[in-house]
Amino acid sequence: MVDKKHELSKSQPSSSVENEANQRVAENIDDMSREELHGLVTQFKAYQSDLEKQNEALSKSNAELIGIRDRYNALELELKTITRAVEYSSSVVIITDLQGIIEYVNPKFTEITGYTRDEAIGQTPGFLRSDNTSDDLYAELWENITSGNEWKGTFHNRKKDGSYYWARNSISGVKDEQGEMTHYVCIQENITQDHEANKQLSFQASHDALTGLTNRREFLYRCERILANFKEHEHEHAICFMDLDQFELINDSCGHVAGYELLRQLGQVLKSIVRKRDTLARLNGDEFSVLMEHCSLDHAHRIATELLQAVNDYEFYWEGKSFRVGVSIGLVPIISPVASLTELLSQADAACNMAKKAGRNRIHVYHAQTTQLVKQQSELTYIARINEALNGQGFCLYAQSVESIDGRSRKSVELLLRMNDGDSNLILPGIFLPVAQRYDLIEKVDSWVINKAMDLLSENPDFLNHYDFVSINLADHSLTNDNILDLIITRLKDTGIAPEKICLELSEVIVISNLNAAIRFVTILKDLGCRFTLDNFGKGVSSFSYLKNLPVDYLKINGLFVKEMPNEPLNVVLVKSIHEIGQVMGIETVAEFVESEGIMNMAKTAGVNYAQGYGIHNPQPFEELLSGEVKLNHQD
Repeated sequence: MVDKKHELSKSQPSSSVENEANQRVAENIDDMSREELHGLVTQFKAYQSDLEKQNEALSKSNAELIGIRDRYNALELELKTITRAVEYSSSVVIITDLQGIIEYVNPKFTEITGYTRDEAIGQTPGFLRSDNTSDDLYAELWENITSGNEWKGTFHNRKKDGSYYWARNSISGVKDEQGEMTHYVCIQENITQDHEANKQLSFQASHDALTGLTNRREFLYRCERILANFKEHEHEHAICFMDLDQFELINDSCGHVAGYELLRQLGQVLKSIVRKRDTLARLNGDEFSVLMEHCSLDHAHRIATELLQAVNDYEFYWEGKSFRVGVSIGLVPIISPVASLTELLSQADAACNMAKKAGRNRIHVYHAQTTQLVKQQSELTYIARINEALNGQGFCLYAQSVESIDGRSRKSVELLLRMNDGDSNLILPGIFLPVAQRYDLIEKVDSWVINKAMDLLSENPDFLNHYDFVSINLADHSLTNDNILDLIITRLKDTGIAPEKICLELSEVIVISNLNAAIRFVTILKDLGCRFTLDNFGKGVSSFSYLKNLPVDYLKINGLFVKEMPNEPLNVVLVKSIHEIGQVMGIETVAEFVESEGIMNMAKTAGVNYAQGYGIHNPQPFEELLSGEVKLNHQD
């Protein structure tokens, strides 16, 4: 057996203390049996394992403590961030208890309302409420939030200084860990500017910019509503059309600015007379109308009489001069269902025309039988005049210049048909052409215009050197009339007039209703070199889509859109849109009814290529223009 003492002494340090310790251990080991030694080793390993487990548990506990500390710090930071966000939020924040008593408001609340935090706490948010916020709205709010739902809505509130603001609110409950409701939170935004802007846009869309009265679009909508509900509620209503007499005298002598001011002032005079429930509107130019709801004919006639008297009594002053105008009023009772809005407006217009024919400055009440009799008698008179004009010198051609406004030097002329009444007065085509159409005289009228135009142009060959082309209007039926098509082709050959110097104008509404015939008609003459203008564009319900198949050169934008651009912002958008569509399709645009420099500038800004109207050139006899006597107007 190896001497254990000797080996231990060889392997240990020489320190006496260590030697003694080693000696004792060796002695103890010598004295232990094998079993005792094995038990001691087992105990040591168990102790060592427990110690490792304790160390592991301690490390785990330390990690958990560190995690708890980190989460606490994160929550504390998040709470500070939330608190700061609420305090400095751009929205008003209000916190109430379950009874609606305010417990907290942020600084934005004071900035918007003028009330301090101390003044608000302890009250309910209802102390901000204006008279325009109804009890029903608050009842709806409480029903929602007490049911655990979020409520969103708009309040009209009063500030501390008595002024008002519009607030958009989002209100919901706050629950604790057990899911019990503890508070309500309201997030509120001041939307006064947006609300006023929307209100202004809505007003502009339904009101005339010049007079502030209801505009044509809104007036027609209200008329349609009355007609739609008439069967359910058979009340009496009435409508009257008013057309100012002698208004053009002011425009001609003082300019359009004076005319606009007269319309503005008269609008306020008329407004002071009609009832609050009535709709007073400016329709077009110097035309006004009133829709009188729930109004008997007798009462409507009294109102119309007051309107007539007010216009007669009104004296307009401009630059030291005074003027008076009259008004012709057509009154239509709505006491039974009317077939359509178009029929109602036609009746009102007919009644107004009867007032004019009876001597102006008076009221004419529409009666279907009387109006029809007068209409038939009038038509018989015009039939005789049309036949006389076709066989003699009753018809004549006037011309109006179409000027370029897009920076190019191009110009053209449109020929306009007129008829003499026998007393040296001119009758406009809008009066006699419908009669010619109704009594199958329109082909003869169209033929007269084509022959006369071709004769004059062939007799004055130098004229077309100064103009790009001459426009000739064709009646509605021409699209389906091969006789007119053949006549145009024959006269071009006979006269030797270059086809590209002739532009034929077609009405958009008729083109849409006879599209296939229009495509054939246009294509045949386009192949020869003729040009085409689509007149009154924008009035048709199918505008734009059919243009892909109709090879026209020009779009003449509906004059009502153009004329009202200064007073109707939406019209500016419509004119610009029509022009842009035309540009994409390679079609140039013409703005008609250009009556002032202001309208001209707006058309130019919209990009329109050409302008036509009294602000540029009053129609004059074509013979004068052929002789070189051009009477262009100077822009005001």
